[in-house]
Amino acid sequence: MSSHGCPYCGRKLGSAGSLKSHYAQSVNCRYFLRQEAQNAPPSPGRVPSSPSPPSSPSPPSSPSLLGPSPFSDVDMAGPPSPDGHAQPPPEPPRPSRRHVEIVEEEDIDAPGTTRYYCDYPEPAGCYLTEDDGETPIKETTAFEGLRDAQHEAGLPPWHPFDSEKEWGLGKWLAESGVSQARINQFLKLDIIKENIQPSFHNARALYQKIDTLPTGPKWNCEVLEITGDELDNHSKKKTENVHFWHRNCVEAIKTIIANPAFKNHLRYAPEQVYLDEQCTKREYVEMWTGDTWWELQGKLPVGATVVPVILASDKTQLSTFSGDKQAWPFFHDCMRKLLAPMKTAGNDGVELPCADQKVRNGFPILAAYLADHPEQCLVSGCRESFCPECKVDPKKRAAPDLSPDRIVIETLDILQRNADGKAPKKFEDLGLRQCDPFWKDLPHANIFKCFTPDLLHQLHKGMFKDHVVSWATSSIDGTKKESEAELDERFKVMPDHPQLRHFKRGISLVSQWTGNEYKHMEKVFLGALNGTAETRVVLAVRGIVDFISYSHFEAQTDDSLALLHESWTLFHTNKDVFIDLEIRTDFDGIPKLHKMIHYIASIRALGVTSGYNTEIPERLHIDYAKLPYRASNHQNYTSQMASWLRRRESLANFDLYLKWVAEVELSVEDEDQEDDEANDEDESGRQAAADPVETDTDDAPSPSAVDARYMIAKRAPFPSVSVHSLEADFGANDFLFHLHNFLAANSMVPNNFNDISATFSVYKRVRIKIPTVVQVSLHDIDDVVRATRPIEARALKHRVPAHFDTILGYLKETDRPTKRLRLVPGRIRAIFALPIEYGEYSVPLAYIEWFRPLNSFDKTLAMFKVTPAFRQQARHASIVPITQINRSCHLIPKFPPKVDRTLTADDVLERVTEFYLNPYLRHIDFVLLRGVRK
Repeated sequence: MSSHGCPYCGRKLGSAGSLKSHYAQSVNCRYFLRQEAQNAPPSPGRVPSSPSPPSSPSPPSSPSLLGPSPFSDVDMAGPPSPDGHAQPPPEPPRPSRRHVEIVEEEDIDAPGTTRYYCDYPEPAGCYLTEDDGETPIKETTAFEGLRDAQHEAGLPPWHPFDSEKEWGLGKWLAESGVSQARINQFLKLDIIKENIQPSFHNARALYQKIDTLPTGPKWNCEVLEITGDELDNHSKKKTENVHFWHRNCVEAIKTIIANPAFKNHLRYAPEQVYLDEQCTKREYVEMWTGDTWWELQGKLPVGATVVPVILASDKTQLSTFSGDKQAWPFFHDCMRKLLAPMKTAGNDGVELPCADQKVRNGFPILAAYLADHPEQCLVSGCRESFCPECKVDPKKRAAPDLSPDRIVIETLDILQRNADGKAPKKFEDLGLRQCDPFWKDLPHANIFKCFTPDLLHQLHKGMFKDHVVSWATSSIDGTKKESEAELDERFKVMPDHPQLRHFKRGISLVSQWTGNEYKHMEKVFLGALNGTAETRVVLAVRGIVDFISYSHFEAQTDDSLALLHESWTLFHTNKDVFIDLEIRTDFDGIPKLHKMIHYIASIRALGVTSGYNTEIPERLHIDYAKLPYRASNHQNYTSQMASWLRRRESLANFDLYLKWVAEVELSVEDEDQEDDEANDEDESGRQAAADPVETDTDDAPSPSAVDARYMIAKRAPFPSVSVHSLEADFGANDFLFHLHNFLAANSMVPNNFNDISATFSVYKRVRIKIPTVVQVSLHDIDDVVRATRPIEARALKHRVPAHFDTILGYLKETDRPTKRLRLVPGRIRAIFALPIEYGEYSVPLAYIEWFRPLNSFDKTLAMFKVTPAFRQQARHASIVPITQINRSCHLIPKFPPKVDRTLTADDVLERVTEFYLNPYLRHIDFVLLRGVRK
């Protein structure tokens, strides 16, 4: 018994589990345990934790974008002293450190990158145990329970459907969006009744089967009395009963965390990730790598599991024409009712069955809130002319300096005093509006630090489209109409690319912009300004476009955040040019500009911005509001929408269940096979293989088939293209000369080379695999490179222009394992297979016209200058294997002050001799060309 006693209070406890529970409940003992943990030696098997990594991120060279701790206003004091006063908080404990080597692309080659993962210094995310303190308490997940029940009843996994194919048909019909009448018509077709014969004969029978599938928490409906202003007279109040549909938020959390399909994607404890052994270069990816989770863990009992909750809200229009149906999913009264279960669970914890079958003590805590600026102000209780995150003066929002953060306790006190009729001066100074905030009782929640960057409304649509494009266009010499016409012409003649929208009519005539169009315009806007805007305008625009590009990184480091800060500083350093040109008088009235100052602090606290993009709830408007509304009869539509959502959730969950069952059965088969092999080996004492195994080499894949760097069609669409056509139609000048050089370099020149008149199999395109980089994606990126000749107009078909894309490649195969500057721009003219008459070569070839190497750099545009390469007064060209193509690229012409109106996108690459290499084509190109991989 004494072995499980508490060394701080002397209490005797029966087991290790009881001791853990004691620490969770005793504030004083937990405090001393944390104090002792600071000086504890590293756990066995771990790298020693000296030098100790900082518990909070190190600021970049300029600290102006870094705010205080996300929970600076929350009580972090230690246990009370005997006189009743709070003791100062302990110093941050030293986390233990372990290192893991992860292979990723580093520039063009791919050496290993070592990451050091610092665990939270106390037990965190621990599972609950039996009385012995070791055996984990386990609970069967819903998927496993369903599978066991089906096994007992002798039912297949796809029950209640007769077969897996019938399940696929039923799922497609239910998700297709067609009406029940149309489903009935489809099922009555003779070909369906006679051949497929599904077990459901109409839509009602189909939905009855779907209703038997397992689903999530049930929907509840409450009638709330809402009081608001009359639309035509704000002095009058109008009371209305509103049906509020909601689900138990804690049960919803349990459903998600217990889903075995997410088992490999869940984290139960925070970690700090570093790129160096000294723990000075921090990396931020998802929320578990940020500071918020780390700090929340310190506010909970030892071993507790933080369950960070992300909320999102936005209003939407439900009806297409009448405009009278709007859905406000959340407001303070409704949110208070919705999050009531989370309030209790966040204070006391809740037993949380997890995807690994273990049970943890979970504490759901509001950590992030996705909303646009008006919605953020509504939630936080401030007016729209103020910042919902800090106390900045609305008249000084353009200053590149941080203001003090809003404080939860202070704000609630001011709201309460104002509600009591005391009218405090700070109520007006802080821009508050009276409300009873739903978040006031949520444990450990700091709503002002929950707001995340809004890339869509703040950057793409806000700063870029609404402001920067307008300012830069106005800076071009001439009247407004002349400036727009000049900029339009530059967009018209911009070379096309498969991953770039070509604005054939320019940008001034686009009447309805979407987020996708903003992003495509950003890719070429800076290049379109070259030659017509003054230097400070270009630098200011570059600051915003660079800021947007860095903000999209899927993995941030201290170095990349410093570059994000530099781009923000670049804009502020040059923004006064728009005042000098009398385009603006000031920048104080732009809340979106001020919001950029909070991006770095948000990334350090909550992880990268991609997880909090408001494009997610914008998209969910369609899936969760508009489609259900259109599927209803528009009478009592909310209950019909709830039923529609429940069925869709059942379909999605059952689909995940079937995939999970397939993976489980496959893993069981693999384990059985491994056991059989092990038994064979045990019986013989060695691997049972007395006779040599013969391999049929005729069926072995060719090197090109297993080369993961590219994909190409099995059969060339143009199987017999003559040399004359390659030169005349494709522009592959002196084709045979360059083919001879290629064959000579590979010692393949046939004796009768000059007498061969073979035709060539020519391909339209090749798909290159660009290896992943952590800042962009965890998967390889497909990149299409085209080489197609023009097709003249005939009959009712329009002329199809030629597409000879520009690429980055290697002049020699030996250049491949080298750094970025060994890449050379080129223009691909033809992709073809070597005819057997010239010899055998397993990889398709490409005829490429080369530009000069990347040795010249424009510091204003921050782009490489590109010019054609010549040899003996002819374009430098060569034939190389397609494996020497690294990726496609985009070249922006170097424009004069006035663009030649006869220039077109089809001939600009032939007629212009100076270009810039576009780093904004894709995020992976930005990472490469700005040299920010490390």
